[in-house]
Amino acid sequence: MQEHQKDASQYRLNQSKNSPFANAAEVKRKVSVMKQQSRTEELDIDISLWIHPPRDDNGQRANPKKFNSLSTRITLKTHETSDYMLEAIVMKAKGLYANSPTHATAISQETLDVMFSRDTVQFGVVKSASTILHLDDTHTRSTTVAGVIANLKRHRGMSEKDIKGHTLSLRVYVYEDYVIADEEKVDDITSSIRGKRSAEPAPSAKRYQSAFRRRSAVPVISYEPHKFLRSVCTASQDGTINWVHSPTAEEIFVAKEWQQFAKGSEPQGGYISKGLSKYAFRARIGTTDYAILQCKPILSSEGSNSEDLSNELTLLCLSDYFMKSFYQRAEALNVVGLPRIRWNFDGAFIGKLVNPLPPVSSTDVDNRTFLWTLFLATPLLLNGSGYKEVKFSGNLDVGNNHDVLGRVVDAFAHHVVCDSDKTVLLSDLQGVVAPDGSLILFDPQAHTEDGDSGHWDKGSKQIDEFIRNHKCNKFCNALDLSFTSEI
Repeated sequence: MQEHQKDASQYRLNQSKNSPFANAAEVKRKVSVMKQQSRTEELDIDISLWIHPPRDDNGQRANPKKFNSLSTRITLKTHETSDYMLEAIVMKAKGLYANSPTHATAISQETLDVMFSRDTVQFGVVKSASTILHLDDTHTRSTTVAGVIANLKRHRGMSEKDIKGHTLSLRVYVYEDYVIADEEKVDDITSSIRGKRSAEPAPSAKRYQSAFRRRSAVPVISYEPHKFLRSVCTASQDGTINWVHSPTAEEIFVAKEWQQFAKGSEPQGGYISKGLSKYAFRARIGTTDYAILQCKPILSSEGSNSEDLSNELTLLCLSDYFMKSFYQRAEALNVVGLPRIRWNFDGAFIGKLVNPLPPVSSTDVDNRTFLWTLFLATPLLLNGSGYKEVKFSGNLDVGNNHDVLGRVVDAFAHHVVCDSDKTVLLSDLQGVVAPDGSLILFDPQAHTEDGDSGHWDKGSKQIDEFIRNHKCNKFCNALDLSFTSEI
């Protein structure tokens, strides 16, 4: 009897291991684990919008204020790129502003685009009510959402609440200067904002004036798709430039028939600009706009176009490397308050078309989308109201600027010569100054010890010329820059 009871007990024990209840419990446990794992692969970002009011008549700006009490949340996969994250945040903030029922002022789409462009907004990570960490390129450059969080943790920029909750509390700061400019154009009622009319008497009664204006026809740009292979540059810690070639074909949409506008001096129909040796025209990958650069056929061949554009991306990567070390020098020496300057490098690449170009008939006008099979793509820079293109030095001219931004650029050029132990001089420094005073540099040239950075390179004699003629300014002195060896 005891033997049978023992067998029966063992049977029930074995049965319970494989019973439907046990299986259900195991499934529930696995689902719970999967949910937790999925949760850790996502990040909730709580976004609040803060407005920098316009400057007063004395040029002073009050502290930013939260835009109403509105806030919103987005959820992103942590494997998404940091660029995608920032674009999603800006789009959400833009929606908060544009769709607010309390925001009665009519604002043009152009103004909204300027206000909420990546080059004008600023981001602040909320560590506490009184501690806001500026989210900049050191946290977001060439990484993923997970990488941004890792960088913030390393800089102790997140609150314990956000770390434990796998969330990120973020402020988006925008400037309303552009709104005033737009209102002045569309509605005379707001003209009192401008100081020159402050002495005029107020109207005796309220009045209504339509803000509607006829829109001039904007030509629609047509695009055509092309398959290409991407190559990018990276810089190692010691400044060595490495190439990475992707074997996966991608698709880029390029403006059609841009060549018919290339004889003009203004951007039109996909045509952007031209220089002495290159054309620039528009393209798009997903929602990102690019400027495509190719050499003019009359001055180039397939081989020289490839060589020149590859040299340009290499130099752009090296310039970006030196800009990072410039701010590292400033941080090490406790030099604060420098304007935000960066190179238009993030996202830049060399593309090579998968399919050959169609031949050009000797009797037809060349209206092909691409001139050569290889092209350089850089993120399209913003322009228009509030943006100003500035040249700080020439290829053979030593910069000697007198405004703050220009002097910092001069100090940056000095830093490059020092940081490279007099083997590299960046020249032809130029860029676009945004309404917030930040600067994006583009299209550099250089002179190097070996004289092999490109057709513009005059070698070490030009570096010596810079050392003889450069005039140090207060930023050079604060950054402890000299021409004695630092290596």
